[in-house]
Amino acid sequence: MSTPLATAKAPSSVFLALVAVAERKAYTPFLTMLIMALYASFWIDLGAILAIYISGQLGMNCGWPVWKTDGCQKGAQNFAFGALFPLGLILIFFVGAELFTGDTMYMVAGLLAKKTTWWDLIKVWAIAWFGNFFGAALMAIFFGYLGEMATANGDVQGTYISKTHTKITGMGWGVVLLKAILCNTLVNCAVWGAGVCDDTAGKILAIWWPIMAFAACGYEHSVANMFMCSAGLMVGAVDYHVDFGFFLGQNLIPCTLGNIFGGSIAMAVAWWYCYSYSPPGSLPGPTPAAPVASSSPIKA
Repeated sequence: MSTPLATAKAPSSVFLALVAVAERKAYTPFLTMLIMALYASFWIDLGAILAIYISGQLGMNCGWPVWKTDGCQKGAQNFAFGALFPLGLILIFFVGAELFTGDTMYMVAGLLAKKTTWWDLIKVWAIAWFGNFFGAALMAIFFGYLGEMATANGDVQGTYISKTHTKITGMGWGVVLLKAILCNTLVNCAVWGAGVCDDTAGKILAIWWPIMAFAACGYEHSVANMFMCSAGLMVGAVDYHVDFGFFLGQNLIPCTLGNIFGGSIAMAVAWWYCYSYSPPGSLPGPTPAAPVASSSPIKA
């Protein structure tokens, strides 16, 4: 008996699945959603911590002549951070949690399909955002008091966090906004890709590539920044005289707005128009194939 090949859903059916998830989120009790938002931040922060531990070590001088060049160290650090950071979204997908950046696509898809309301969207976004923020602060405090992050001038983890904190809070509003749009477009491409795949390995790969891309390129993810900047303040990153108010106004607000645009407009609205709004029979793509014989390894 032949083994069936792995299958994938059509993109139009994934949009319908997004709408179904939005409906479920709209009816999820407040406390349940808040707990899931806390855990989403925990998972994202664990991915960030793993990436910090490894990429921070790569900043050390390993004694190799080629490694002494700044370009080599920076490229290796960026790739290592990007390769390891996707752990967070993979855990969210398989364990379950409420991540604000993903909800920007889900809830707008439900709204456009007329399955959810504006109040549902505002409620889910607010609970997810504040829950993610509180979870990021708790994780930063937890690791800070355990001594895992040391200080800005201490071990390599603390130094790496301090430099990242300074970079995040040192960009202008427009730069943060554009990087946040690109970031959440890629994040929701990962969510969409995982929805296309039916097998576990396919879901992991679909998540890994877009998340690796945004993390390695240094795009702006609001939930990740909640942790990185909270951790940066704890280890004593004082460049640019940054305090919480400065971080909120200079980075987190434009980052949140950019993430909303990337998830809702660049993804949900665009694919709603292509896969839901279009008249019947006008969706792009090939005509479905006729059923194949039962002896074929591909099911009809």
